[in-house]
Amino acid sequence: MLDGVSDSQPSTGSAGTAAGVFAGVSPARSLWLHQQRAVRAFNADQATGDRSTYLVVPPGGGKTMIGLECARQAGRPTLVLCPNTAIQAQWIGQWRAQFAPPQEARATASRDLPTPLTVLTYQAVAAFDPAGAEGVGGADARTATDGTVPSHPLRRLSDRELLASLHPNGQRLLATLKAAGPATLILDECHHLLEIWGRLLLAIVGELPNPRIIGLTATPPHMMTTEQAGLHRELFGAVDLEVSAPALVRDGHLAPYQELAWFTLPTPAEADYIGGQALRFAELRAGLVHQGFATLPFLAWLQQRVVERRAAETGAQLSWEHFARDQPALADAALRLHCDGMLPLPDGAAVREQHRHPPTAEDWVALIGDYCKHCLLPGMDAENHEAAALDKAAYEAIRAALPSIGYRLTRAGIRAAESPVDRVLARSASKATAVTEILRAEHSELGDQLRALVLTDFVEAGATIPATLSGTLDEGAGGALLTLRNLLEDKVTAGLDPVLMTGRRLACGADTASALVAWLGEVAPGLAATASAVDPAGVATVRGVAGWEPRRYVPLITRFFTEGGTRALVGTRALLGEGWDAPAVNVTVDLTAATTPTSVVQARGRALRRDAGWPEKVANNWAVVCVTDAHPKGATDYDRFVRKHDHYFALAGTGDIASGVSHVDPDLSPFEPPATEAIAELNARMLIRAGDRASSRALWHIGAPYADEPVATVVVASGRPLGLGRAAVPTLFDDAAAVGVVVGQPVTSRHGRVTRVFLTAAWFVLGVTARRARAAIEAPASGSFADMAAATADALRDAGLVSQGATALRIEPLPDGEYRARLAAVSAAESATFAAALDEVLSPLAHPRYIVPRLFVAPPADKRAARRLARGTTAADGASATVVYHAVPTVLGGNAKLARAFGAAWNARVSPGEMLYTGSPEGTGILVAQRGDDPFDVTTQIRTLWR
Repeated sequence: MLDGVSDSQPSTGSAGTAAGVFAGVSPARSLWLHQQRAVRAFNADQATGDRSTYLVVPPGGGKTMIGLECARQAGRPTLVLCPNTAIQAQWIGQWRAQFAPPQEARATASRDLPTPLTVLTYQAVAAFDPAGAEGVGGADARTATDGTVPSHPLRRLSDRELLASLHPNGQRLLATLKAAGPATLILDECHHLLEIWGRLLLAIVGELPNPRIIGLTATPPHMMTTEQAGLHRELFGAVDLEVSAPALVRDGHLAPYQELAWFTLPTPAEADYIGGQALRFAELRAGLVHQGFATLPFLAWLQQRVVERRAAETGAQLSWEHFARDQPALADAALRLHCDGMLPLPDGAAVREQHRHPPTAEDWVALIGDYCKHCLLPGMDAENHEAAALDKAAYEAIRAALPSIGYRLTRAGIRAAESPVDRVLARSASKATAVTEILRAEHSELGDQLRALVLTDFVEAGATIPATLSGTLDEGAGGALLTLRNLLEDKVTAGLDPVLMTGRRLACGADTASALVAWLGEVAPGLAATASAVDPAGVATVRGVAGWEPRRYVPLITRFFTEGGTRALVGTRALLGEGWDAPAVNVTVDLTAATTPTSVVQARGRALRRDAGWPEKVANNWAVVCVTDAHPKGATDYDRFVRKHDHYFALAGTGDIASGVSHVDPDLSPFEPPATEAIAELNARMLIRAGDRASSRALWHIGAPYADEPVATVVVASGRPLGLGRAAVPTLFDDAAAVGVVVGQPVTSRHGRVTRVFLTAAWFVLGVTARRARAAIEAPASGSFADMAAATADALRDAGLVSQGATALRIEPLPDGEYRARLAAVSAAESATFAAALDEVLSPLAHPRYIVPRLFVAPPADKRAARRLARGTTAADGASATVVYHAVPTVLGGNAKLARAFGAAWNARVSPGEMLYTGSPEGTGILVAQRGDDPFDVTTQIRTLWR
């Protein structure tokens, strides 16, 4: 119990008493600007009768201060619910420190709600009576510490049944809360309101008289699943205020940060095991492509199923658009198989960035699963016994090989199973070695100023390692204890006095243990701390005789860490993630496999708090990733890394604040891991970037204005010039040298006048009338990247889909030779619309409804030929014209009116020529002839920046 308040104290939690008590206190400091905005949003909701206020603020952004000030201004009895006792103590401590309340305004942790402000954990409410839950899950219905419910039957209960199933303590708490009158209910870290907790809170809110509800979280809804976001909307409505971590860095309230990665390869023992598993699957793949594998071989089946796509009844070909919509996983897998040289490009398909890498294990599973279900299984029931036996043998071969990549084949299809290779990569012993390398490098830069936090999923694996991995994985692989041992084996990192702290154990080296026991003897003599003898790995365990539990020793070890007694703290994310507060942390090393948005935000948030002892602090957040190209599942750890960075904004090397793995390094793709031979260079670049904190801090532009919203961009890299020759025809990027604003007037390249002459002659070459040829003289028609982007922006503006046209276009060169296009001064949704549309314009034709031509001409052989072309007197001497067609973006292809807006903008900025409907005979012929061709040999990527 906190604050020494007994459960027997009489309640003073009436609305009138609360209003009087809260009126007598005030915050000790002025609220930050975003905190003021949050309080104003709460007051505005109160004024309009909206009972719920939903606030999204990153770790370190002062959510507790916001909640306390809202409660104070509301003047009602207030109950704060939070996920754990550490956060509970923070609320009570902040109330005491920031508001200096008198005795009668103390915050308490009593279910009797004896004072106007009470702070409890969610478990204090969401505890179910096993007896009351009989028949609907029994004892299995108890909630876990993360808010999940092991058993599902409680989810089927009505609200009344749910409330009736509460433990008697929860029942009494609800009755006391109802008796207190209109109250304020603050739900801290409300992303925990999943599954049964969310359902229960909805039921409780329905029982309260006119409650005011405040939801506080660091996890924005766009990072939640659809179900989770829906529950939050039901509880809180729309988000009233969302503040991002980059915004608070710009405001100076959070420390600048950068995301880094260290890539490892499996150890030799691990590589041997992975190679053995890969061999089994390689044998299956070799068998699959063999002509005698089944009555209909695998590739022959894919030719019929994916490439030809003929309906069995009519023989008509299903369009790729419909096939990809109905079978997205199968379609993507087939395109990656095409890029690997094993399958023709299906008619109507377009290869995108995500397809240009070898098939993954998931791709093979999608293709093989379809083959088994629609080809082998029916064949096994054929009347021809010899053919049926052949198909059954193929089916059994697949069944035997799939476990090597973590799948099981059943009659209902292929099901995911635990992948031993995935476990090896996630827990590779190479990761513990990587931690040593990282901390050695960080120590060389920061010296005694280093405060590193290493996060793992568990202490040690122990009995959880399956027998099949015995001898491959160390018993402690992936755990905090093995990491500590590795740090102690290295002279440099042992000098950091690393300490392991979990919910059950405190451990360190012998010398550190002696220093820690002496320090605890001074600051907490009542604990009577002692250290055990060291084990064979040189690890000593520290224990206390009295009161030795996490709520006592975690704050003390955090202080020991802050003061420099240890400069490397190793622990589990369950203890040192959400709710743990140590502003001195300046390096985090993430060894966890968790990819939920909450775990990502909370783990990285540990280092973002400003450190009063180091005002110029820049935090380095490291991820350690193990990859191999020796197995189809070799990218699973990298895939987790990609998911962690999806929708997460951080500083990129270019100075942009971007989401996705490109902010770690521009060479990293979200669709495949780096090549093995590139790992050493990547790690070297990471070390250079890690050491240049001053440049990183400068790139954050602290104090500069911002909009705090995402903006979608198109990044383009070209493999060859656009057109027939660089000397006379502008390349895709000719106009991109004029970086910045593309003005509202039609943009012409530096070849503008000559190009118009060539185009006019080309129309004659193609047999176009003189009237059209003369009109073509007025068209700029440079066909550059800038022109096509400008035409797309203008068309979207004219169609009313974006608010700004080419005047808001920005074309920016990137350090690696790529170019980026974006619309400035528009909303996030409008920037995404523009990016998607331009991506379609630049990509090979797939299945557009309308297409537009782009014309370019090779230079004439000499001046005389040029004069003849200009006069239009001949069409035979040296004029070679080429027409390439581009898609009208889907967003503008829905009807002819919108498509014409694009055609007009295209004619004004890119090329003369009539838009064609692909359903017409002429349009169909062009589409068939050019579909899938890439006129530029470009790679396009849509990337999201923060501004």
